[in-house]
Amino acid sequence: MITSQSRLNNLSQLQAGVSSPLVLAIDDQEDSLFLLSCVLESFSCKFVGKATAEAALEFVKLHQPSLILLDLLLPDMHGAELVTLLRQQRNLSNVPIIATTGLAIFGDREQLLAAGFSDYLGKPYLLEDLEILVQRWGIPNWKAS
Repeated sequence: MITSQSRLNNLSQLQAGVSSPLVLAIDDQEDSLFLLSCVLESFSCKFVGKATAEAALEFVKLHQPSLILLDLLLPDMHGAELVTLLRQQRNLSNVPIIATTGLAIFGDREQLLAAGFSDYLGKPYLLEDLEILVQRWGIPNWKAS
């Protein structure tokens, strides 16, 4: 479980100039990944998009994201299954994983939190909602460059 202390630790590391925060988005919709890449890169975040659970799992073996945005409906696995696998990775135990979905049925925030997600962002979302969420989970310097 992610605590306020772990958020502060992540924030301190990032503010110390370790590097630009890396945001991993897992979504099979190219349009969603493109939009996220434009927005996040304009806010000085590094961005990587993956369209499948398998590709995301391979990526996190070699890279440490600061934040993960995870769509629930992927072609090869449900997001609730993937968040369980991600949480089993030692390097991801304190990384915020945010559920993103347009489905109201599984959109119950309590269910998502119980499944291992840190937070929830409903689709379609406003850029202001994304900004608030990213700031909440400790990514500094959320200002357009």
